[in-house]
Amino acid sequence: MLLLPQNISMRASFASPKDLALLPSKDLFLDNYEYCLGLKRGELNPYLKGSANHVRVQPSLRAALKAGRIILLPSEEIITALAELQASNGRSRLEDRERFFTNMPFGVYQYRVITLASRMSLFSRDPSTKKISPLSKRSPPIISCNLHPFFVIAHASDAIGDYRETTDPKLYGTLASISIAWAPQPYLEFYAGSYEGEFGRPGSLRNLRRKYPPISSPPSLADSALTLSCEFERASKRSRSSSRSQRASIYAIGWRDATAQHSKHQRIMQPRLGATPSRWRGP
Repeated sequence: MLLLPQNISMRASFASPKDLALLPSKDLFLDNYEYCLGLKRGELNPYLKGSANHVRVQPSLRAALKAGRIILLPSEEIITALAELQASNGRSRLEDRERFFTNMPFGVYQYRVITLASRMSLFSRDPSTKKISPLSKRSPPIISCNLHPFFVIAHASDAIGDYRETTDPKLYGTLASISIAWAPQPYLEFYAGSYEGEFGRPGSLRNLRRKYPPISSPPSLADSALTLSCEFERASKRSRSSSRSQRASIYAIGWRDATAQHSKHQRIMQPRLGATPSRWRGP
């Protein structure tokens, strides 16, 4: 059964829906997202404020989404397509990148509602009769809304770090691969004409150093997903006792360990410079 976001709750009671932005406007990795999405610097800002990033949900579901205990997921085909696009753009020159909405336009999409934490129940409300019913735990409910898959996947890839044991290994490896595409600092050409504090973004532009690397043959998404999943599992276990601001550094170590096994491909991945190496969002 296809549901609207405001008709799903974690409680057997419903209130007025509240707005939620999946990706905060102050996220430290906005530059990185834009490069991998084929956009110019600052071009993502209008989308952050629109329906592609905002959804109205029940207060209980909003709290769970914000805390990363529930995620939304599009179809596997969309996840794979976005992963391949971002991996390609991340290693491409500025003028060779493909804009993310060319083959993934804005509009209505369907998403599975996935509970990551255990012992979580979901309820649905019939919009006509107002009848409230518990949802089956055998298959995730599906919602229809205007959220764009990029913002949904960005939120999901950030949330799964705490739930390695309850996440399908293949899905975990794919989302991890998407996160890795965001890790390197964009190439210098991306910042042409930019100035300190532009678009209200944190971080310094004075230490930018990443130049175009020599042409190489990086490992494919399929070849690296399993290795990334194993390395990220170890990183996830190490991150349990760390604060949210430290976890991105731990994941960076996991990526370094994974790419060391692919050194024959000569893939160049550098840590982000000029800003705190964290894409973890606060409570």
